[in-house]
Amino acid sequence: MPGYKDYHKILGLKRDAKPEDIKQAYRAMAKKFHPDINKAPDSHDRFIEITEAYEILMNRDLHAYYLSRDRTDNQEFARAQYERAREAAQEAARRYARMKFEKFKQEQEAFKKSGWHDLILTLRYFIRVLVFPLIGIFIVLPLISEEVSEHPTGYIIFWIIALMLMFFVINNWKNYFRIDSFYYHLSDLGKLRDGFFHHSGQECYYCPGQKAMAFSYKVSLFRIKNIRVQNFGAIDGKRSGINRDYKIIRIPRSRKAFIVHSLASLIKISVLLLCLIYVPQIPFSRLSLPIGLVLGGLLSGFFLAISGTKPKSSYLLSYGMLIKILVWTLLIWFLDSYAFIFLFFDPMLEALLRFLSNERLFIPLVKQYPQLDHLFRNQYQLYMELPVLSVMNPLLKWLL
Repeated sequence: MPGYKDYHKILGLKRDAKPEDIKQAYRAMAKKFHPDINKAPDSHDRFIEITEAYEILMNRDLHAYYLSRDRTDNQEFARAQYERAREAAQEAARRYARMKFEKFKQEQEAFKKSGWHDLILTLRYFIRVLVFPLIGIFIVLPLISEEVSEHPTGYIIFWIIALMLMFFVINNWKNYFRIDSFYYHLSDLGKLRDGFFHHSGQECYYCPGQKAMAFSYKVSLFRIKNIRVQNFGAIDGKRSGINRDYKIIRIPRSRKAFIVHSLASLIKISVLLLCLIYVPQIPFSRLSLPIGLVLGGLLSGFFLAISGTKPKSSYLLSYGMLIKILVWTLLIWFLDSYAFIFLFFDPMLEALLRFLSNERLFIPLVKQYPQLDHLFRNQYQLYMELPVLSVMNPLLKWLL
């Protein structure tokens, strides 16, 4: 269809570019063409154009539609959809263009200071290093493995994967080990440590009488305010979404509490792993996970008690959570490994318990930090009731 822009070309990308490639290309070009940096007459329009491309390509639905728009039978509908998407993207682009460059830099700086930039970059470098031994394994395995060598397809599949990895390395060789620079260096670790343990002037909630550190323990909660429905007419249909009110509670924590909590987490994880390895004996094989969780909780609780430190994850303990633990224990006892099929039904159980009790079943049984306790009593919750996450989220919070 005439009039469509090639958004991949605008950002200098191939058609099969991944989201991380799109983000990286946009950041580079946004810094280059931001009107506060680039004083060329067309920099404003150029910045809007690349932001429009970014908005379209990063939206999964719009991206899929953009790639298939030429194959649609309903040209009028396609044009209307395209124009609506363009208008929304251009409005976002104009909003970004009005943003002062200092704010733009602050957002980039905040992301790097958070440590996520270096963590993700380290993982990317690790994966790129891992590619080389993987290539060797995929080439050699068909030659030394009898199971693979007995089937001709074994050669083909393993060697095709090796060729694909080799092509990836060759195609990115110039910048293969120059993805980006780290924000933090070894010389900064001492400063980070000193800043982390710097006293904030508050009293530690977990160890009364101790001075709290600058970095407090954070608990994020939300409450569903309402469900909004947008009507786009008879042709386009409706789109629904949820309005949430988010709160972050920062609980003052001392250096002692931080160390004790870290050791308590280590005890829980160690006991759980030991039980998973050594308990699988009849008749307790099915209960190795619950036994590990109970023993880990008892031992870590004893350690916290003798150190005079309040547990950091006691807000997870509620009647609703106890009911869920009982249900899961029974499922594991009777169904063994098949019990994990019910990961997808756990959100229904939790939503039902919340509805029947008007959220009261999920108010913590143990007294909490005043602000945190107030939010729980006002129907704030820790996570969405989503499959798998409704089980894994509280488990990870308790362990870590």
